Amino acid sequence: MSADASKEARKKQLEDKKRRLEEYKKKNQNSTNPSNDQPSSPTPASPARTAPSSTVPRAAAAVAGPSSANLDIFIKNTLSSVLPDNTPARSAAAEEPADNIVDMMIQATSGTQGKAPRRKVTLSLCSNVNEVDIPPRETPMYSKGTQTIDEGTDEDDPSLHHASQRKHVQHNTHPNPNTKKDAPSDSSEPSGPSISDDVEEVPPPPPAELTPDGRRRIMASTDFVDFFSRSSRYVERALSLAEEVDFMADYSKPLEDEGRAQSRTGDVRLAVSLFDERWSKHRSVTDLGWSPKRPDLLLTAYSASDAASAHDPDGVVLVWSVTSLYHAPEFVFHCQSPVMTASFSKFHSTLVVGGTYSGQIVVWDTRSKSTAVQRTPLSAVGHTHPIYTLSVVGTPNAHNLVSISTDGKMCVWSMDNLSQPIETLELANKPGKTATNTNVTAPVAVTSLAFGEGDVNTFLVGSEEGAIYQAYRHGAKSGIAERYEGHYGPITATDLHPSRGAIDFSHLFLSASTDWTVKLWSTRSSASAAPPMSPRGASLSQAIYSFEDSTDYVYDARWSPSHPAVFCAVDGAGYMDLWNLNEDLEAPIIKTKVGNKALNRLAWTQDAKQVVVGDSGGSVHVYNVGEVGVASSADEWHRLDSVLTQLEHTKGAGLGQGDQDMQDRGGDAIADL
Repeated sequence: MSADASKEARKKQLEDKKRRLEEYKKKNQNSTNPSNDQPSSPTPASPARTAPSSTVPRAAAAVAGPSSANLDIFIKNTLSSVLPDNTPARSAAAEEPADNIVDMMIQATSGTQGKAPRRKVTLSLCSNVNEVDIPPRETPMYSKGTQTIDEGTDEDDPSLHHASQRKHVQHNTHPNPNTKKDAPSDSSEPSGPSISDDVEEVPPPPPAELTPDGRRRIMASTDFVDFFSRSSRYVERALSLAEEVDFMADYSKPLEDEGRAQSRTGDVRLAVSLFDERWSKHRSVTDLGWSPKRPDLLLTAYSASDAASAHDPDGVVLVWSVTSLYHAPEFVFHCQSPVMTASFSKFHSTLVVGGTYSGQIVVWDTRSKSTAVQRTPLSAVGHTHPIYTLSVVGTPNAHNLVSISTDGKMCVWSMDNLSQPIETLELANKPGKTATNTNVTAPVAVTSLAFGEGDVNTFLVGSEEGAIYQAYRHGAKSGIAERYEGHYGPITATDLHPSRGAIDFSHLFLSASTDWTVKLWSTRSSASAAPPMSPRGASLSQAIYSFEDSTDYVYDARWSPSHPAVFCAVDGAGYMDLWNLNEDLEAPIIKTKVGNKALNRLAWTQDAKQVVVGDSGGSVHVYNVGEVGVASSADEWHRLDSVLTQLEHTKGAGLGQGDQDMQDRGGDAIADL
């Protein structure tokens, strides 16, 4: 029964193909003879055009046969005679089955002549299908309550366990043939994410071994050098602190010496010496300063080298870490002019400001390279003479940089823009008698500058002529208002009292000079009595006391930041003197011989337990002074007040014993300059 049905179906297919061939024949004849009423003589045609008329009788005879093989042969012969040679359709006909050749014949001739035949697109099914189980994406949900987790939640909540486990697994893209894809879901299972069976932990591949060229290339790269330099500094600091810090300290137990008073020792010992063979040799230290933000960072400024080559910069600033094991500079900054003064910015932990001999102000940044990131112009807008002193004054939100050069010009700058000053002031003596008895206005050759704690208007300046001036930035008294005379040589340093105690001593200040003395002054002395007038027209004030223990030029003097009566001074003979006004006024309580080089600058640490000094040979020495510079009790302020009262009563108006000798030495110092 099935064989008969198949024959009937095959017969219907043959009849249908025969009908379609007849329609194709008629259509071809109509296109060849447009008019049947007036037939025209046939024109010569290509074999492809005349082939249908010659092959149709054969096609009809072949169709009459019952064999399907004869029909296939007939169709292929007909297609080969109809389609032109070397066409894609004819090439494809040789490989297509007989059932599709008739459609190709109709498509090849029914379209517009010259258009490429379109091939029939057939779709097929692929039995190889891969399935991947992708877990649903979690949407975090938060409540308005406190987002904390109770104790034990990490172990009880399975979703937290799954979330942490997913960080260490990787999905496998090849499905497991044993996994059931259509398994029904269990409603009793938790709704949280789960890890299927086709997820397995993939260990990371082992690192590839580097070749010798690869190792050298990595070690020479900038990133590796920066990383190694930074990491080595961390290790050096940790090793240096291992002797000072007890890592096994138990802070829950009381100290063994608790309740006993701390011992005050007068011993001064050297903690560390800093010297760099490349940058410090043949140079003189011109300034020192501690970082206000990082107590372990020390800044040192240097003059030009005596034996520098043409490629070495004239000005150098080094930043050291005193906790480093090998004591190498952390940062090296340089410029093309000797640096006469430098300091950290009070309100920017990464900025270093310097004043140069050429009159230019430069700003370096520890985040940048060794060259300056900002600088002032070398023109009449700014300074054209050496700058020996500068200071950053103000508050964190409103601060400025104040600089004064030896021509008496004071400039106020914004730290954000150094192209031109926002304020200028000429410091000059009022018209009066000078050394040549002529009425002139002489500029003040400033060598030192001091602002009070938190004061931005009133300041003190020391001059090359040996006088100290009090001046104002703003107001009706802007400029020089007070003159303090008593030194017989250029002023090398001025320092106002920090005054952090029960009694206000902010009116006190120290001055050091090349006349071998350090003098104590008070800005209130002129208000207590009518002071004499100087030949320059300014009010004249005299010193409260003169300390005359030094045997050489005194280059610097600084108050202790903690003790109200202690200050330190250094001189050209290499001595560091520690004075305590409450203990002795005739001699220092500690006198230390640092070396044979002249000591140019000094600086206290913020806790007043260390003093750093720099010499003319480029070396920097840090000394531990113990508790000498630290006030043991509040009574120190009251004792100093009593000492000052006695000094005010005994202060004379004329020259004291030894003043004439100091005047002679001051004249020699001025001649040397």
